[in-house]
Amino acid sequence: MSTSNLSTQPTRYYPPLSRHEEQQAGWILMQIQQGHTLTIDGQYRNGLILCKPFHAEFAGPGATIGGAFDLDCREILAIGNLSVQVPTCHDDSQKAYRIRRAWMRLIHEFTRINSPHKRAKKILTQFEMYFGKDVTAQIPDRALALLVGVLPHTIQLERFR
Repeated sequence: MSTSNLSTQPTRYYPPLSRHEEQQAGWILMQIQQGHTLTIDGQYRNGLILCKPFHAEFAGPGATIGGAFDLDCREILAIGNLSVQVPTCHDDSQKAYRIRRAWMRLIHEFTRINSPHKRAKKILTQFEMYFGKDVTAQIPDRALALLVGVLPHTIQLERFR
C-alpha cells in the first residue's frame, strides 16, 4: 500500500466495513498511533472523528492528523469519501496544523454551550449542513457525544426532534 496517497471508497464504520476498507482504516489508525503525520485531503467533504479515551476530536478537510497530538487515539471513524496523504513539505504541514486548530476551535465553541441538548443539536446541525443528513445519520451517537461532551442518549433524542 502506498504511503504517499491513501484513498478509500465512501466508508461507514456502522454497518461493518468491507475487508479492504478495514485494512485501510487499520493502516490509518496504525500510522496515527505510531506518531506519523498525515493530512486529510482538502479537496473533498471528508474527515475523521478521532476517538480518544475520554473525548473525541474532529479533523476535517485539510487538517493534519497524527503526530504527538493523537498518540492516544483508540478508534477512527471516517466521514465521507476519505482521502489522506503524507504532507510533502513544511509549509503544507504548517497549513494543515492551522486547519486542524480551526476545526478544534469550532467544536470547542459548541462545548461552551451550557445546555447538553443545545450542544447535541448544534453538532448535529453542523454535520448535517456540511456532510448532509444521510451521512450524519450513519455517525454513531457515541462518537458525536464524545465530540461535545454529552451522553449518547442526548444525541439520540436530538436526532428526532
